[in-house]
Amino acid sequence: MSIRLSVFALILAALAADFVHAQDHLAMGRKINGPLSENDRVSDDGSRSHDYGLRLAGQGGVVGVRSRDFDTGVGLYDKAGRLVSENDGGDSLLIVPISESGEYTVRIRSFNTSAFTLKASGIDND
Repeated sequence: MSIRLSVFALILAALAADFVHAQDHLAMGRKINGPLSENDRVSDDGSRSHDYGLRLAGQGGVVGVRSRDFDTGVGLYDKAGRLVSENDGGDSLLIVPISESGEYTVRIRSFNTSAFTLKASGIDND
């Protein structure tokens, strides 16, 4: 029976690793054109959301989300899942006041599903 539990634990660990790495990545200066679709996560309020990993290297930035078809919302979450910054309305522009390097999550959301453009740009302090 302990062999079955060990195999089960390994399968769960592999699935969890795939889930963590399934998040798309948004690089500074890169534009992503994508759909918010029926396959994206449904939030408690009924909106759909999609997450993108964002690595910040000790600089702030700006994250913009634009769609011709729906009002967007965008939030920035730290590694612990705490909301750091948010803009919820229209074409969303989010100022990223981060001076700490690390991995963050950009979450876009809307009650509608359709195409959007997402871009992150760094702010140079010089």
